[in-house]
Amino acid sequence: MPKTKSGKTKGKPKPKPMAGEYLERIHKVKKFILTGTVRADILLYASKNWNVSDRTVTTMLGAARDLIGQECEKEGLATLEWHIAARLNEFNRCMGIADHATALRILDSLAKLQNLFPAEKLEIDDSKTVARERWEERKRKEGLK
Repeated sequence: MPKTKSGKTKGKPKPKPMAGEYLERIHKVKKFILTGTVRADILLYASKNWNVSDRTVTTMLGAARDLIGQECEKEGLATLEWHIAARLNEFNRCMGIADHATALRILDSLAKLQNLFPAEKLEIDDSKTVARERWEERKRKEGLK
């Protein structure tokens, strides 16, 4: 097989995907972004499954981000998915640099965003209010007004 100047062996040229297949790949990359997958994992997935270069994946990442932006513009607001993905991306970044305190705060924020915590209940500690409620309840039971 012929070799390039860098010494790598030239193989058969990679077949270009059809337009529909390329769009499917961009949507797959979009899903990766929205689920918080880090760039390195997306590159690894694409190189193994699609046999594409890092530069092609970078182009797909840009197209996927543009698609996300267009969808957010169309809806007129930033979607919940985008906020979740942003937190997951930041969480992955913090774990990569061993910033566990920040990662924990991000997880807390993510849990609140997903409504995983029960609603906080405020307890009234005012004895006059409690006494008044008891008095009104007693009046209703006795039929007094």
